[in-house]
Amino acid sequence: MLFYMMSCIMNILFCKAPIEEDINSILSLLTLNEKHMRVKKYICEYFHIPTELALQNNAALETTVRTIVQNEQNNNAATIAGKIEKMNCLWQENRDGIDRTLRSIFECTLESQQLRALMSVNCVCPYDFENNQIYINYRKSSEEILETCVHELIHYYWFHKWNALFKDQYSSSLVWIFSEIAIDALFFETPLKKYCVSQHPAHDHFYEESYKGQNLMEYFRKLYRDHSMADFMRLGIEDVLACNGILE
Repeated sequence: MLFYMMSCIMNILFCKAPIEEDINSILSLLTLNEKHMRVKKYICEYFHIPTELALQNNAALETTVRTIVQNEQNNNAATIAGKIEKMNCLWQENRDGIDRTLRSIFECTLESQQLRALMSVNCVCPYDFENNQIYINYRKSSEEILETCVHELIHYYWFHKWNALFKDQYSSSLVWIFSEIAIDALFFETPLKKYCVSQHPAHDHFYEESYKGQNLMEYFRKLYRDHSMADFMRLGIEDVLACNGILE
């Protein structure tokens, strides 16, 4: 197929998160609306931030987050620098194999581009697709960071394929939830499995849900096994729509 012959590469450059961007990456999550209480509570617990403070969204919250980020970046500068150097080497060793596998799975290729992987204090790994960058928790092991990179690249390919097939037929939030569910199937049912070191590569709470009399994630793994990527997307989105209430 043509996409195997093309030399387009999704490259990743690891670097230190600029302190203001790191602070804002945490604040942007803490100031989300109440639909996102799960992630807000997780961040508060991780950094020992009072939940009430996060709900207020005021100067005190920004001061607290700024102090946390500044102290951790300063106290762990050598660790962060070492992780950046190691990951740039590890990525180059694995880049071509990951890219070939993604192109094969999605039967498409993306234009050559470079993503920045910001080694971040943030305990969550948010994405910033508009600016071609992702935030990665520097505390993770090298293997976990490589998995996170593959995870985010799956999203890039997923939305490229989705937009080519369906454009805006469904809400972006619904398509995003589906892409998060699909992460599990694509890690466990394809050669990408070699890069997965997590028991639950998708959101933990997805694994606790049932659908049509079976575990939700097992259902979607089988759906992927039995269909092409295009049919998996076409059929799966209807299932996501049917059980959306338990997934938010």
